[in-house]
Amino acid sequence: MKNLPKDSYLPNISLTSYLQLMAKKFPDFYDTFWFERPNSSKMVKIMNKTKSDFDGQRRGGRGDYYREAQKDPSIRMVGIRQILRLAVKNQDIKHLPSTYKILDVLGGDGVLARAFKLIQKDNNIHQPILTSDISSDMITQALKYDLPAIRQQAQCLLIKDDSINAVILAYGTHHIPKKDRLITCQEAFRVLKPSGNLVIHDFEEESPMAQWFNKVVDKYSITRHKYSHFTHDELYLYLQKSGFKNIKILNVYDPFIVTDENKQRVFEKLMYYIFNMYGLGKLNKNNDLPGNIYCLIKKYINYEFDKIKEVKPNWKKCISFYKKNSQFIAELPRVALVAVGTK
Repeated sequence: MKNLPKDSYLPNISLTSYLQLMAKKFPDFYDTFWFERPNSSKMVKIMNKTKSDFDGQRRGGRGDYYREAQKDPSIRMVGIRQILRLAVKNQDIKHLPSTYKILDVLGGDGVLARAFKLIQKDNNIHQPILTSDISSDMITQALKYDLPAIRQQAQCLLIKDDSINAVILAYGTHHIPKKDRLITCQEAFRVLKPSGNLVIHDFEEESPMAQWFNKVVDKYSITRHKYSHFTHDELYLYLQKSGFKNIKILNVYDPFIVTDENKQRVFEKLMYYIFNMYGLGKLNKNNDLPGNIYCLIKKYINYEFDKIKEVKPNWKKCISFYKKNSQFIAELPRVALVAVGTK
């Protein structure tokens, strides 16, 4: 590649070294890269100056907490399976073509890609997911997991036109500033192959999860949380203006589910998972941290399903604890607002 950005790309990894690594280990994804994109040097400089909530604590972020939570992708598997199915148009995700490519734009340290490996139960299977994130710490960790990964902004993808089969924007879409959300969808449209799907996942304004972010995460997270979520009409408009067709807006059940053989331990595992997931570092750790988190959950995360047509009998309205076979299960319900559109 000629005319590459000269600035550093990842901590202790030059752009040249990174590209050599990707060309060797993941040539199919390397062939989709567009680092010669006009103004790419400016984009890299912007990324290097931009603070991400998901950088490590040494850079003022809560990424260390988040990465601790994400070590076990199975906790979010119910929602992840649905997102992947929507992205691949309900194809069998266990038997995708070897050339199939999914761009996980807000991929963090590769939780979707690692969940895909769990679904496959075969670590040697083709990995169709390219993990993408603006945080250098997240991409560095994804590479340590031996995943194909690229550092880029959602608004300025360093990916060639018409080169990706499906694009996913999930688990943090509200972090994209409102002024950039339309261009982010337009970028997804640009990189998608014809007939490819875009899937956007977030939470609806005024929903229990939006309230959780506004009332709890903003107060107790070490990074605060001043972000607006989405409305049904807003999502539809972004996809429509970007050129997508067959647009659908859905409610998707996306719970956290933790299992353990011990009743008390399953409760604590879920509470500490939520503590790390949202980086609630301002909560008093010496004063019954699990109990404090549980009280906040009971106050803010409660659902009424009267207006949700997709509701199924297994959807929980509030945090639930039950036993199945020999396992105790703790389940925190979350209902996501998901948009799907086809190029």
